[in-house]
Amino acid sequence: MDQMTNENVRRAVLEMRREVQTIPGVKYYKYTWNPAYKGVDDYLLSRRAAEM
Repeated sequence: MDQMTNENVRRAVLEMRREVQTIPGVKYYKYTWNPAYKGVDDYLLSRRAAEM
């Protein structure tokens, strides 16, 4: 989610997307989640804790 607030991260993500999209047969998907969770690991851990 840093790409939402950090221009350097946003540029890196866009550059990576452009590069990945040049590879035949590879699809690129952008995922976002609740910005209350800094990283995908925090988000997944919160979901697991909710299941317990």
